[in-house]
Amino acid sequence: MIKRFACEAPPAWPYPSEVTIAITAAGLSDVSSLLASADALIRTDAGVFDARTTNLAWATGGGPAYCAALVAGGDDFALLARDEDEVIGHLVGRRHGPNKLHPITTAELESIHVYPAHRGRGVGGLLVSSFLERVAGADRVTVSAYAQNTRALSFYARRGFVVRSVILDLDL
Repeated sequence: MIKRFACEAPPAWPYPSEVTIAITAAGLSDVSSLLASADALIRTDAGVFDARTTNLAWATGGGPAYCAALVAGGDDFALLARDEDEVIGHLVGRRHGPNKLHPITTAELESIHVYPAHRGRGVGGLLVSSFLERVAGADRVTVSAYAQNTRALSFYARRGFVVRSVILDLDL
């Protein structure tokens, strides 16, 4: 399924003032584009906020198998944002439950990335909206972000996410 959205371009954007962004489910032919976007996210997110415990060579190790599993179908999936033929971002989502401890269905927004040149156009919001449509029927949606990543925290807060739990780390 392809969903197309019109987006406003920032004033300094070198393209027309309105562009069409397509949000699609990633397929087998998209694994390399998904891997590149996920790798870019790791380098600019975990690689910055938790570099000591992040494998920056992930994309050449387990990355291809991870991406191939996402496009295989089931409760785990990836969405791609495209501006014409160019992949400009991704979102990885998962569905969990219900189970005996938590009798609800939870949808997890595992990761989202928009390449810097395409930020400020509403692409991230379109990815989240498409994700929410895809997981309709879930009782709760969760996402995690690094405490120092105030930009991500603000992005999620603008979309209605609230702090419900906190993970504390102790490096040894």
